[in-house]
Amino acid sequence: MAENPSLTKNPNLDSWIAITRDGKVRVRMGKVDIGQKISSAVSRLAAEELDVAPGRIVMIRPDTIDGPDEGMTSAQFDGGIRQRRPPASATARAVLLAKAAVALGVEVDELDIDDGTITARSTNSATTYWELQGDQAFGVPIDIGARIKPASARKLVGKPSAPLDLEDIVTGRHVFVNDMVMDGMVHARPVRPPHALARLEAVDEGFPSGSRGRLHRGPRRQFPRHRRGRRICGDQGGQGVVQRRALDDWAETRQPRHL
Repeated sequence: MAENPSLTKNPNLDSWIAITRDGKVRVRMGKVDIGQKISSAVSRLAAEELDVAPGRIVMIRPDTIDGPDEGMTSAQFDGGIRQRRPPASATARAVLLAKAAVALGVEVDELDIDDGTITARSTNSATTYWELQGDQAFGVPIDIGARIKPASARKLVGKPSAPLDLEDIVTGRHVFVNDMVMDGMVHARPVRPPHALARLEAVDEGFPSGSRGRLHRGPRRQFPRHRRGRRICGDQGGQGVVQRRALDDWAETRQPRHL
């Protein structure tokens, strides 16, 4: 497999995958999911290689302290997803199989995996990912040459599946950053001049505040006024849009003579 910059920069398996005692697999990535649903693809790939149910995968938001630093976080440029996700998951799978073989006293070739439970065919004894690795560090690098499942053995990849959080999104339960509300928060909108060379001279003090909340004209340090424009802030987001449009009739701008 071709060398991947993300794996070269983040070679430790613990940067990508963690097994917890409560039966979950925590998967990290260095890309931000803002609609492309790359998290759904990564979750599916990890579940496939680790032979666990998709519901056991917990996607962790990007964090370059504990997770991989993949440089640009935009998921739309993540063309190498298949070059690094399978090797990381396949490495974790190989480590877990090796530990299970020792714990069960059999060869790795005698082991089967079903949703994180590893069973020895010859003795019918079993153990689990959570018993072998729960809340422990792998402490190994990713093996680029780790054996990846052939297409004929895949059970999840390539099959229809719902994106993560889809139900919450379509039913309105999903919380977006735009839904954040903080004490004393106001919504700002920039008021730009009619053209690039215009300069804001003054704003009529009679500029109305409107009926949808207060209009804030705070001190310069709070709501700075640029020499070419002005920022207005309102208690509600929509108010800022309305007042920004209305300000055109109340603002005085200076334009160069040649215009």
